[in-house]
Amino acid sequence: MRSKFLALTAATVMAGTAIALSSTAANADDGGHRLIRFDSMIGNARPAVGAAGAVRGINAGGLPWVVAEAEGEVRADGRVKVEVEGLLIDPNDPAAIARGLGGTNPAPTFKVIVSCKTPGGVVNVSTPEVAGGPTGTAEFEAKVALPSMCGDPIVFVTSGAGAWFVRTA
Repeated sequence: MRSKFLALTAATVMAGTAIALSSTAANADDGGHRLIRFDSMIGNARPAVGAAGAVRGINAGGLPWVVAEAEGEVRADGRVKVEVEGLLIDPNDPAAIARGLGGTNPAPTFKVIVSCKTPGGVVNVSTPEVAGGPTGTAEFEAKVALPSMCGDPIVFVTSGAGAWFVRTA
């Protein structure tokens, strides 16, 4: 019985060491811990459109927006990866319907803004713009200059001018 216990203990120690070493190697190569990972975003909605929907100094789009799918992450070293599909003006919004914009993407470009709380206040940093396309599909992969302390990050997908359409909660 004692030899089975020793064999089991040795196997456990070896497995734990292997896990620790592989974890250390992965952390050494990842270039920064993950600040935020998400698999959904929320759109701006009435009555919080335009300046009334401002979050951390970023105005909402002038009409409500929806997104079918969104996912992404931001790492402490500033790497940003975000994918959105179906980022469109709300097809059920009466004002959007009246203007013929419901269910469309009139924005030629999108960008991502990462907003951080710091001891000195809010800091917002942007990725370069990418084409939005008529179906509201876009992929962002960029590196931004985050502040050294980035608390409570919020990720926004915005127009090229910086009005937010969708954000993390």
